[in-house]
Amino acid sequence: MTINVFKVGNRYLFKHYFENRKIFEKLEKYYVRHRYRFEIPSETYGAFKKELESEGYKLEEVEDPEPLCVVKPKYTEMKEILKKSVYKEVKKDDLIFVMKDKVAVEEAVQLGAKPLEETEYQLTQPR
Repeated sequence: MTINVFKVGNRYLFKHYFENRKIFEKLEKYYVRHRYRFEIPSETYGAFKKELESEGYKLEEVEDPEPLCVVKPKYTEMKEILKKSVYKEVKKDDLIFVMKDKVAVEEAVQLGAKPLEETEYQLTQPR
């Protein structure tokens, strides 16, 4: 199982639901409940990655997150998009969402979001 990971500042971010409760319990200290995502400090990322690899997961660091971004106007329905987004940025009257994978991007577009490449915006934070 491959999980996309995004470097934002000095942290690595990702979303994934671990069906195996024991794996989640090992990683729970990195889970930020109010954001529904894992946030791993850069200094512990190597050990974290090895731990997940030993459980059969592959962490794929996304170098260019823009193809995984969608844009949606503020103050519109976005609950389902938020569930599968890893990070968001505010731009004027819109929000840019970095989605966890390509499937999540396709679902967001079906829910009324636009792919980032079809807008005037560029992502500034995750690099």
